[in-house]
Amino acid sequence: MTSVPTWRAHPVRAELLRGSAPWAGAAVLVVLAVPLILTAHEWQGGWAQTQALLRSVLTQLAAPLAVAAGCWQGQREHRRGTRELLRSAPRTRLARTLTAALPTAIWTSGAALAASAGALLACWPYTSAGGPVFSAVFADAGTVGALSLFGHVAGAVLRWRLTAPVLALCTPFAELLPVMSLWPIPDRPLSPAPATPMLQTSIPVWWQPLATIVWVGGLGAAAILLYAARRRVYGLLPLAAALVAATVLVQGSEHAWRPDPLALRLACDDTVRPEICVSGAHPGMLPEVRKALSGLTARLEGVENTHVRLVDIHQRMMQAHVTTQGGTHIPERDPDVLTMRSVALVGQDVIRGRLTDPEQFAWDTAQSLTGEAIWCEARRKDMEVHRIDRAVTEFLAPNPAGAAGQDWSGLGSPSARDGGEPGDREALAAVLDRLRAMGDEERRRWLSEYFASARGCESTRVPAL
Repeated sequence: MTSVPTWRAHPVRAELLRGSAPWAGAAVLVVLAVPLILTAHEWQGGWAQTQALLRSVLTQLAAPLAVAAGCWQGQREHRRGTRELLRSAPRTRLARTLTAALPTAIWTSGAALAASAGALLACWPYTSAGGPVFSAVFADAGTVGALSLFGHVAGAVLRWRLTAPVLALCTPFAELLPVMSLWPIPDRPLSPAPATPMLQTSIPVWWQPLATIVWVGGLGAAAILLYAARRRVYGLLPLAAALVAATVLVQGSEHAWRPDPLALRLACDDTVRPEICVSGAHPGMLPEVRKALSGLTARLEGVENTHVRLVDIHQRMMQAHVTTQGGTHIPERDPDVLTMRSVALVGQDVIRGRLTDPEQFAWDTAQSLTGEAIWCEARRKDMEVHRIDRAVTEFLAPNPAGAAGQDWSGLGSPSARDGGEPGDREALAAVLDRLRAMGDEERRRWLSEYFASARGCESTRVPAL
């Protein structure tokens, strides 16, 4: 009678379900979840902001914790005093090392991936275009797991009990070191830490995340093989792959990122005049902006000599940056296009797809419309002309700070004419009252003449009021 072979679970399964690895994954998840939840208003609504914050917390919080967890696991034989005993076991040193190291890497990278998925799902309801770069998400999560392998090797080599916390403290600084001391490349292509000019305005090309994970993962695999393999020459294979990936990243650093095509586009509402255009990455903000500017556009209906289009300043800056990077000259300023406050500033002017202060947004836009007059200090010094400039701004969009003349910060040098003297406030109020008392047709004609003079900084052509 033959005996039925009994099933035995693989040792890796036991390590995955018990020991320090599950606790390390839980710690990484909590460490990531807390700052993401506390700062949700700063990133919900923008894919670029969400992924930028994710990379920041992964490299600054999750990576040090993963290194410390790997180091703690690697020191287990030292703490138990079983290092010499395990050498007599039938399993090879490499098998024992992988059995102990892989669960921590799987749990920490899995926790990073779970936190990233949760953040992206929380961002999704408040976005209206585009999507996340999933290859970058997987590369960042894989980087966390690869760094835990470094920690495991360090813990297996070093007996000192404070190795884990010291490594955790040093990891954020170590992430900034690659390339900075070897090549004068500001973008740090070999560092997993966020690159300053990237993330917010650019997206990686298809090979950049792949090369990054081969670079970091190859170094982690090389560390394990060089430490535990019977033939350490095998460690040269992943090391060679890492060096090839590093070469690709360094040589192609100028082409590893490309401008976000959505941010270069315009989403416009041509049902109003001036036409309102926002960044193509946030087309869902058009109704919100149109509502905030409804009073301003209604007062400008039928008025001539105004700008044809109001454009998100972030989109204009993106176009200028791309033009400069391409080696061509920035196109001349279009006199019919006026920039307004950006709706791409998620967490500042926009929170969860809503303007934080619509009245301030409208007033700033009114200032932009009359700004060509207000900033013509050299040719429009006359006190009465200055009051007219300010009165037009107040008429188009009332100052959310209060009555006319109470708060005119930023509209010229501080002086008695800028709102300090009661007589000046009364004079400004009188000018504003005369403008409001006009008939609709008369006001349209007057505003048309005013904008004709304002756009040319000609104080002699300012119509009387």
